[in-house]
Amino acid sequence: MKTLFGVVVGLLLGMALVIGAQHVLQTDGPVLSVDVSEAATPDSLGSMAEELFAQAKRYDEEAQRHEAEARRYEERATAITPLMDTKGFRREGWKIAGDSHKTIAAELRYRAMVQRLEAERLQDKEKESGK
Repeated sequence: MKTLFGVVVGLLLGMALVIGAQHVLQTDGPVLSVDVSEAATPDSLGSMAEELFAQAKRYDEEAQRHEAEARRYEERATAITPLMDTKGFRREGWKIAGDSHKTIAAELRYRAMVQRLEAERLQDKEKESGK
């Protein structure tokens, strides 16, 4: 009975994380290219770059939170002994949940990198226009 309960809880937890991951990955997508017209002033370029750096920082903070969750789930999985979970369903459920958080963290780290690169490009453009 405990094994069945563990399987159900593991599957529900995995499904909840997948749904959460889809929500995180669908919202606040990275700015791959900011449209900078020739009439843009150096001040506006600087403020856009600052906004991109701020967004990159928020992505990094969120990624750290997901990495901590992944570690917590992995610790829970390793704490379950084979005698407690003879078929490994609960351990595997915790591992899947941890992997989901790792995937989300990797995506957020990628988005942060893209935001930083775009901000650096805008800063370079600002320096060129200021000459």
